[in-house]
Amino acid sequence: MTSAVRERLRARGLSPKKSFGQNFLVAEAVIHAIARACVPDDEVGRAHVVELGAGTGALTEALAERAKRVICIERDRDLVPVLAEAFAGAIEEGRVRVVEADAKAVDLGALLDEGGDAPRVLCGNLPYQITGALLERAVHVAPEIQRAVFMVQEEVADRLAASPGTKDYGALTVFVRAAFDCRKVRSVSPGCFHPQPDVTSAVVELSAPIGRPRIEETEI
Repeated sequence: MTSAVRERLRARGLSPKKSFGQNFLVAEAVIHAIARACVPDDEVGRAHVVELGAGTGALTEALAERAKRVICIERDRDLVPVLAEAFAGAIEEGRVRVVEADAKAVDLGALLDEGGDAPRVLCGNLPYQITGALLERAVHVAPEIQRAVFMVQEEVADRLAASPGTKDYGALTVFVRAAFDCRKVRSVSPGCFHPQPDVTSAVVELSAPIGRPRIEETEI
């Protein structure tokens, strides 16, 4: 998978952009672990997935193998044609759609609504500098999804999964857990990315329990 990511970049004379916080996931085992968390076996062929920041499409590819449909959002206009080329067949079949947009501003509700009655999933490898903003967006669409699966800095994952009274428990924990239950899926070492970040990452699954009040109705 590492070579596929690099080849897609090299073919268009591209390299990861530090200004966009681009650290592309290249470890196949991690990619497939995320895809399984997004689309469990009982939802294969049924789930509707919205991916934030598709990059070169490594995760998109694994998601497309399990989901009924994947809408991948990418704001880097240099990568949009890379995705369009890589998934030309799936796009023609209606199984993948590429949206050039900023994940912080795009209408997530409208994209999720395209899934109709299908299980709805939000996912992505979140750039560290905008993790907080994207977690906030996930909280506000929590009533519309079954789960969100995100790659975040491990320090953030520990805070999201923290128990009351522990050192990691704080305002972020309370805010996100008002909408979701949290499970830390796995830690992810820097070597799983291109280029390698300076920190360890982790995959978290945020599940939205049936019957939980909408966030605007919840006191935090």
